[in-house]
Amino acid sequence: MAAKEKPAPYANTSVHYAKTQGEIIELFDKYGILDIRFTSLGSSGQLIFEFTNMVEMQKQMVPASVRIVIPNITEKNRNQLHRALFYYLKSKMEALSFEFVEFVKEFFPYLVTRDDAGRTTTIYDYLGPQYKLALAGGQNHVLNLLPEGMKDAKVQR
Repeated sequence: MAAKEKPAPYANTSVHYAKTQGEIIELFDKYGILDIRFTSLGSSGQLIFEFTNMVEMQKQMVPASVRIVIPNITEKNRNQLHRALFYYLKSKMEALSFEFVEFVKEFFPYLVTRDDAGRTTTIYDYLGPQYKLALAGGQNHVLNLLPEGMKDAKVQR
């Protein structure tokens, strides 16, 4: 007898995605994050959620930008994926409020970086493919993935 398949989380939500976006804005406002953007790319079926938070680095406040891309958005699952995003973000913000983890560590794969030509990408999009290739090749020396000038850099907290 086959196991009964569970419905995907939030599959039956009746909460409209626009209401969920409002709830995400309220959530971030509660934590003092005011620079927020939702971008819907209907042609590629993506929702891009971006925000910037001021974080302390080396005794100064600096902006840290985050980009989370939700793929495979359709009219059928739009409400569902927005609810999943809301609860995902809510759990991250709650973990930060209890100081379980620092902001940069919690959002590390989604942090936005800029190359010399001014193009932006996330840390994961930059390092992820290189890391996967290194692991597939039997290497797990992360420092080998960093640009030459960064291998000896020491970050102060």
